[in-house]
Amino acid sequence: MANIPKEVLVQKALSNLTPDDRLIFEQSFQRKAKSTGVTYLLWFFFGLHYAYLGQWGMQFIYWFTAGGLFLWALIDLFRIPSLVDGSNRDLAVQTLHDLRLISGNGRN
Repeated sequence: MANIPKEVLVQKALSNLTPDDRLIFEQSFQRKAKSTGVTYLLWFFFGLHYAYLGQWGMQFIYWFTAGGLFLWALIDLFRIPSLVDGSNRDLAVQTLHDLRLISGNGRN
């Protein structure tokens, strides 16, 4: 697959879907989509925001460095919305692949 931005890939795939396929995608994606609010709560109370977003490697590094001696934790306070957006873009692409609504070059 070429270096097509994920946003473009998802938009193109969604524009080619039938209404039934779009409904299936939306239902499946909504079950998996991550919430910015939940991410903030996990960051504040437990420092588990990377785990929630499925980035376990980053989570272990975060724990091991005590949130980069709290500097990393402070920076993440402002990065959480973009981290969630990136995670949800990845989930949208994965959901389309799982439902076989797109392949490497577009719709099957």
